[in-house]
Amino acid sequence: MSESFHNVPMRNQQRSVKDDAAMMDVLSGAQYVVIAMCQENQPYVITLSCGLDRGKRALYFHTAIKGLKLDIMDKNARVSFTAIDDLGYQYKKCSHKFRSVVGFGTLVRVTDRDEMRHGFEVLMDHLEPEPDPLKKKFLDKESIYQKTVMLRLDIENMTGKESLK
Repeated sequence: MSESFHNVPMRNQQRSVKDDAAMMDVLSGAQYVVIAMCQENQPYVITLSCGLDRGKRALYFHTAIKGLKLDIMDKNARVSFTAIDDLGYQYKKCSHKFRSVVGFGTLVRVTDRDEMRHGFEVLMDHLEPEPDPLKKKFLDKESIYQKTVMLRLDIENMTGKESLK
């Protein structure tokens, strides 16, 4: 990639989080991420529920089989994303506690049936306190794989920021 945001240092280094495990923890706790896409110099932002696969260093999303995000992705799969762990506004201190991650990567349409199932399992494990009953209910039905698109965001790099005081 040519010169990009990746090379711009964070202005307030005291808030910078460089530890990859800490950034993955933010993603691990996120119920959704905001994804920024671009097509022909027109920005598009979408919020999607997600599941994190730490081993693959990837986020999984499910979506309908048609839609603007898929149209944009087919032309430009490069995206930016953010997740925020909102730890609350500090009343009478004019301060806000948070941890956040901003990252860059590539969206991939998952077509392999086994990986689609894996993506659904990652999502359910990530979002549901008791995922097993839902896995039994949905994952063996062929219709879920025919009426849903599974996306994987391969994370290339991330930066983190926090304010915990």
